[in-house]
Amino acid sequence: MIFNSHSFHLQVSTSQIKKMTQLKNVNTLINYFVKPIPEIKLLKRLLIFNKKNNNCNRSNLYSLYLIEKLEQYFIKDITTLLEYVEQLEQSYNTLYNGGFKIINEKLLTFFDYEKVQNLNEIINLLEYRWNLPQIKEAGKHFEKVLGLSSLKCMLEENVRDQTMVQFFLQNQIHKPPVEYLFLRSKEVDKLNEQDGIYFGEVLQQMKHGFGVCIRDQAIWQGYWKHNHIIWGQYTFEENGQKKIMQGCFKDDMLEGEGKCIAFNGDTVQGQFRRSRIQGRGTYRFSYGNIYEGDLKNNTIDGQGSMKFANGDQYEGDWRNHSIYGKGKYTYNNGDIYEGDFVNGDKEGKGILRYENGNFYQGEFKNNIIHGYGEFTFANGDKYKGEFKNGQRDGKGKYEQINGEFYEGSFINEKREGFGIQKYSNGDIYEGQFRNDKREGQGRYKFANGNVYVGDFVNDKIEGNGKKKFANGDCYQGEWSNQLFNGKGQYMFANGNSYIGSFVNNKREGHGVYKFANGNIYEGEYQNDKRDGKGVFIYADGNREVGEYIEGKPSGEHQVYKGRQSSPFKINNYNSGKLDSTFITSRF
Repeated sequence: MIFNSHSFHLQVSTSQIKKMTQLKNVNTLINYFVKPIPEIKLLKRLLIFNKKNNNCNRSNLYSLYLIEKLEQYFIKDITTLLEYVEQLEQSYNTLYNGGFKIINEKLLTFFDYEKVQNLNEIINLLEYRWNLPQIKEAGKHFEKVLGLSSLKCMLEENVRDQTMVQFFLQNQIHKPPVEYLFLRSKEVDKLNEQDGIYFGEVLQQMKHGFGVCIRDQAIWQGYWKHNHIIWGQYTFEENGQKKIMQGCFKDDMLEGEGKCIAFNGDTVQGQFRRSRIQGRGTYRFSYGNIYEGDLKNNTIDGQGSMKFANGDQYEGDWRNHSIYGKGKYTYNNGDIYEGDFVNGDKEGKGILRYENGNFYQGEFKNNIIHGYGEFTFANGDKYKGEFKNGQRDGKGKYEQINGEFYEGSFINEKREGFGIQKYSNGDIYEGQFRNDKREGQGRYKFANGNVYVGDFVNDKIEGNGKKKFANGDCYQGEWSNQLFNGKGQYMFANGNSYIGSFVNNKREGHGVYKFANGNIYEGEYQNDKRDGKGVFIYADGNREVGEYIEGKPSGEHQVYKGRQSSPFKINNYNSGKLDSTFITSRF
């Protein structure tokens, strides 16, 4: 808008001119609010006169522009201002330390664009310097003399769109839109169009030069040429999220090097084509992640690297904003994965190197070890086989550095089902496992040559089984706690055998002992020795019946011939030695 004024000459001193034309600082302007009204009017007339006579420098033009803005937008009434502050707080749920600072900030965008970066400090200073009663009084004088309109009207006219307000409060717009109205101190106009309102420089009723266009929920601000913006920034809403694009524009779309800032703080910078980023670029996420690499249609797609806020790093393939394809992922704890990814998860084949020295190579699913693979532990142990949900599960072989190995079935990291276990001492077990222990039927071959075949319970020989000893002996029968316990038969390599009861590997209770020469003892045992009543049957058929103590005959023993019921002689033993013999009959 242009203010017309009659030309006339003013007699003022050089010092007055210098003093009055140096009004670039907003604090100086505020001080002028409380000065005599004629001095402001005098300054305005002087500047208009100099402008018409081409005697205005840039500082003069800027000062004139500020005065004109004061005439349009100065506070009509302090009460109206405070009421509007309250409305702002309710309407926009302001985040910028209250509504009063919003209004101060808006004033600053007109008063001092060079100090926008120090906005907060200046606002605080203004709050201390403003004298509300004086401003109110000055406002009344200005209204009477210059016909001022209220600040409320200015805000409603220029910042009707909540989008701009919210971006402003969040410091997303680094330079307020209105700065373009006076960047060059050129003539400014307003265009009311069917699809929006434009404030800025015009040429033949077209947007041309610096300006701002507000259209529905969108704001364009920057440099225009023949009704099209060619440089600046574009504030808009996409999929419910507000964004800002900055850079060069072609046909009102970002083209070439540019930047896109989302309301949540995400930032994309790189090469754009028709407002869509294409090629190499940088994507900075509000929560701290930083991506550098290929971008396609505003999404991460192609080859690139990501530094995560938690310290993780990834380099490799991407698809539609997700890690997808082949790549290398380094975790903040030092673990490193190289291999296939699907939608951000380890999926397919890969290598995982743990910080503690463990190493895995094989298949992954849903970000965990799953399928066939080989896991090598830092201590040298190794497992090769099937995994499920990160655990050994299925068929596999676990080898330990001490020479032990297990080959067979696993469930949840534990031996389960059929398997073969070789121990470091040379023993080998082949059979059933349950909950990582020998359980069920199995065959245990000892390093010394002994072999057991039978039942196992809770990792021990228990139940029924047969054990062959390296020396040729053999036991078959009941076991408990890995020892002969219960009924069983022990066959010696020399041909002797025992059938009867055992307790902890010893003959105990009733049993029958057969000698290879044909002799037989049947009777009681205690602590692996004949003890108690027993019958000793000789190979020729004679029988000797009597007591035994600790494996030796004791006392009177009756000797029978064949099947006769009466003894034909009586032997007396003392400490296991025959002491005397009495013949009861001859035949």
